[in-house]
Amino acid sequence: MADLISELEKRFSEIQKELKFKSALDDLDRVFHIKDFVLKEGYVSPYLSRIICYKITDTFISWNNWLHSLVMPFPNNMISMAESDQFSDNEKQEIIRLMSKITAFTSRNLSINLINDPEKEAEFIDDSLKLWHNTVKPELIKLTKKLAAYWETQAKENPKKPNPMCL
Repeated sequence: MADLISELEKRFSEIQKELKFKSALDDLDRVFHIKDFVLKEGYVSPYLSRIICYKITDTFISWNNWLHSLVMPFPNNMISMAESDQFSDNEKQEIIRLMSKITAFTSRNLSINLINDPEKEAEFIDDSLKLWHNTVKPELIKLTKKLAAYWETQAKENPKKPNPMCL
């Protein structure tokens, strides 16, 4: 396991110099779980920069799917329906704008993969942390706090308002 992480760190340093991106492995790992992915797979891919871009995209798409469920809840899922009801139409429009920013960003990776442009790949890697820290994470914190507060109130007994999970 330690050998695999050492190999990852060595290879990461090589591609960082080659592509000239600034993001540190530890910073990327905290958000996109690069080390966990390598440990799970059991090897460091010779295409590590593409794997990093894949993990970045996968993380953003995963959050986008969750955001989508807040705007368009799954009709057979009481949790999804209850959570969606916590947001006004204006808040849902803000969620859609966030989803658009994420989708615009992740679609960049599709073209980068096809055109094989190292400079664009480096920009994508560095921009991922900017997008996460400056835009996505702060919005997700607001949304998740709102939902956590809602579920806290639902978890308490409130005889005046039925719990939507019991309907």
